[in-house]
Amino acid sequence: MKTRKITALLLCVAMLISCAACSLTGRSSKKDDDDDDKSGWYSDILNSSETVETTSEPSQTTEATTGTTTAATTSNQTLPPAAVTEANRRLTELSHAEYYIDGYSMSDYYMRDLLRTARICMKFDPSYGCEYDGQYEKYDADEVANYIRAVFGLEIEQAYLEGLPEPIDDFDTDLEPFYDGDYFYFYAADGELWSSVVIIDSYEIDSDGIVYADFTKYTIDWETAFDLSYDQYYEYCDLTAEEALADPTLTVSSHGTAEFLITAEGDMILALDFDTSN
Repeated sequence: MKTRKITALLLCVAMLISCAACSLTGRSSKKDDDDDDKSGWYSDILNSSETVETTSEPSQTTEATTGTTTAATTSNQTLPPAAVTEANRRLTELSHAEYYIDGYSMSDYYMRDLLRTARICMKFDPSYGCEYDGQYEKYDADEVANYIRAVFGLEIEQAYLEGLPEPIDDFDTDLEPFYDGDYFYFYAADGELWSSVVIIDSYEIDSDGIVYADFTKYTIDWETAFDLSYDQYYEYCDLTAEEALADPTLTVSSHGTAEFLITAEGDMILALDFDTSN
């Protein structure tokens, strides 16, 4: 665990340097435009020497890869409300790709799953845009790489890209995704619905700045979800844990844990586990 934290922190520093040089955010510009008041909270957390008494309940975080439970050494920092909302948004986006990333950790992942995750999350975000090419959805390769870099702190290796097939006329999901040097291609699959939202219930921040969060995934009432606009959907992420439980349009679906770092570019996910047994 200690080795992973050190590795994660080094990756975080590398990301900040890279992002300062290249301005690669991988985030939705529309969200940034809609939330002018939160533009500085990432850097505030990174640079602040102030401490605030935490109001979150003590909790334990489960290792996704080993199944062992370790208690976090916590600090007395808390996140601003805007930071919790942003983390809710990021976890909500990832929840739509739960099938691919349940049990994800930086030390145990498949790039194919991360590419599929990026495709689903980018499709839900209209600022990216989903282009159609015959039987395929296609996504700009640079934007996909930016997304994976910002969310997971990982680079897509050139050797991996060179091993991906180009789009074919036949239907073979075992070969997906496809890549032609400029775009990633996925078989077109419409019908996704903004039908779930994730709300953080409690969290702790350890001495290395890693946030350990317990969250609940809710299902949005079908009729409500069907008529939601993009902005209305993300308004759910502003709810507190208490407000979400009391909302009649939300039903508890499952619970989970997340570990992430607050960086200048957003919430970099270190581990993510959706408990689908509930």
